[in-house]
Amino acid sequence: LMSDPHLSNQAALQTLRDAKQSLTLKRSVRRRLTQRDARDHSRISWWRRTRYGLALAFEKAKYGVKDVLSHVDLWHSHLKVIQGNYGSGVTSYFLFLRRMFLLNLLLTVLMLGFVTIPQIIYDSVAGERRRQEVGYVNVVVNVFTGAGAFYDSLMYYGHYSNETFSLNGSLHYNMPFAYLLTMACCILACLIILASSLTKSYKRNYIETSMGTRDVYSTKVFAAWDFSIESREAAMLKSRSIYNELKELLSLEKRAETKEPFAVHAAKLVCKIFINVVILAIMAGSGCLVYFLLSKASLENDVPVLQEMTVALVVGALCFVIPTVFLVLSTWEFYRSVHIRLYINLVRVTLIKVVVLGVLAYFWLSSSHVKDQCWENGLGQEVYRLLIVDTVFVWFLTSGVWEFGRGFVYRYLTPSIGAPELDVAHNTLDLIYTQTLVWFGIFYCPFLPLVASLKLLATFYIKRGSVMWTQPSVRPWRAVHAQTVFLVLTFCSFVLGTGALGYAVLCIQPSAVCGPFRGSTTTYDSVLQSLSGLFTGRLLTYVLSPFVVFLAILVLGLVLYYVRALASAHGEMVRLLREQLILEGKDKVFLLQLFEKAMEQRMPKAKDSPQAQGHLLPVSRGGSSEGSPRRGSAVDSLPRRVHQQGFRYLVAKDKSQ
Repeated sequence: LMSDPHLSNQAALQTLRDAKQSLTLKRSVRRRLTQRDARDHSRISWWRRTRYGLALAFEKAKYGVKDVLSHVDLWHSHLKVIQGNYGSGVTSYFLFLRRMFLLNLLLTVLMLGFVTIPQIIYDSVAGERRRQEVGYVNVVVNVFTGAGAFYDSLMYYGHYSNETFSLNGSLHYNMPFAYLLTMACCILACLIILASSLTKSYKRNYIETSMGTRDVYSTKVFAAWDFSIESREAAMLKSRSIYNELKELLSLEKRAETKEPFAVHAAKLVCKIFINVVILAIMAGSGCLVYFLLSKASLENDVPVLQEMTVALVVGALCFVIPTVFLVLSTWEFYRSVHIRLYINLVRVTLIKVVVLGVLAYFWLSSSHVKDQCWENGLGQEVYRLLIVDTVFVWFLTSGVWEFGRGFVYRYLTPSIGAPELDVAHNTLDLIYTQTLVWFGIFYCPFLPLVASLKLLATFYIKRGSVMWTQPSVRPWRAVHAQTVFLVLTFCSFVLGTGALGYAVLCIQPSAVCGPFRGSTTTYDSVLQSLSGLFTGRLLTYVLSPFVVFLAILVLGLVLYYVRALASAHGEMVRLLREQLILEGKDKVFLLQLFEKAMEQRMPKAKDSPQAQGHLLPVSRGGSSEGSPRRGSAVDSLPRRVHQQGFRYLVAKDKSQ
């Protein structure tokens, strides 16, 4: 009675009154029940009331702030319209775009506040003026090439000073240290944001559902609908998508039941190996082509702009055409699941872009090019051109020709070509590629986050218009799982981009004629030398010493091992508890069957015996029975309410017979 939290005090007293126990034991139990009831109804202390009140006020304030922010959220109304017409799958692309835009906006604020504006102040104090008279045409060309008047400007690494200056004689600003520290803060901020987003998404979409989903078909039928859809066309497309997903699940189940012949399996394996070899050859050939163009500097052409933009145009064309080639080749790999095929293509497209950027980084950071005059500006220009060319391809070819153009032809000229679909996966990969360029080139082109922010801002409104000419994909699209995959690819791109940047900072000698770290052995050594006489420099030297770094890695490894072991133990405990719940359910079923069997054996004897009939009173509708079976029966130890349920069951069963 004391251990049952669902039993009320009156029900416990009634059960105690009907129990066949001594009066001494009943008084003791009743006293404990009365004490428990008095303790539950006693007034809580002032401290606990205050704590609960503050916690409740904090929760109300938190949800109130969230509600207010949801109404002033960036592009909130646009996202609601898109979600209502095209569902959560298409909306996931725009949400990812908004996340990247806000991230670049944060990087822009950091770079402008701690690097660009102090350099502008230094230029005004030092009286430096770098102005060139250029025409309107040259300005337009320079915007696309990043050359000309932009070469020796705040846009690139080479313009920034390597001096420590002061405004009023008391406050000093160390430009090299500020430059490197701001870069470190940008990378750290991106790491924290990406890591937190990835862990939350992975926990929500994979860990919490890692025990598997039962009743897949009923879940798809009753819980797969997207209730944010408002238009009839989107509802019909979502219905077709659910139909296709159910068909795919049935097809997978049917294929799992039917074993393929060995010859068919071997043929598919040979096709997969051959296609993967072809894809690796395409990646290697693309890397060799980019390296050849970089080493040749430019192609022979009468148009100077094309000479400067050769590498960027070729890389943009490769990144635009090769994903389509990979998609066509993947149809010959005969993957059973559409999702597996999609994710493999995403990884391949990401790899080809990483290969291209890796070749670019290797070329500019190799020992044969670090001796060039201000090679950092050349690398910054190349990354800027890649970003501009990618913007042109996305705006004019993807959105303009494929989405606007084909949608117009489908609606007004010939519907036989079919309506265009917004390819969420490859459009999201374009955003990841843009962000990778920013992470890799921010050190050499501090204005790159600002350029990327402007690009993403314009891309949102262009895609907002072009999506109205498309229709959602009828293929099944798991938006929440895809978001986790996109975050994983973004995090991998971040690691690769910042890894190349870290290698350049720690190991590559800066140019001797430009930049905040001119004339130093490495960028890292330059900062240490400038801070050598200060406590900060000595502390930084100690913190970054090999012993401290090794100790930190060792501690992180131990923490990771402990967390992994703890997670495994929790998983094992969850498995044991699940098995225990299943066994308890089986025990309850067995006890109910045993109770029914005992009552069925008891009833014939009760009907034949006049003494036993007096103990079994009939139960009317809504009433209750008074009395109980005789002592010594098989069910004497059951509670009174169980007796009543059993008697009602037996009376109903007897009437039905």
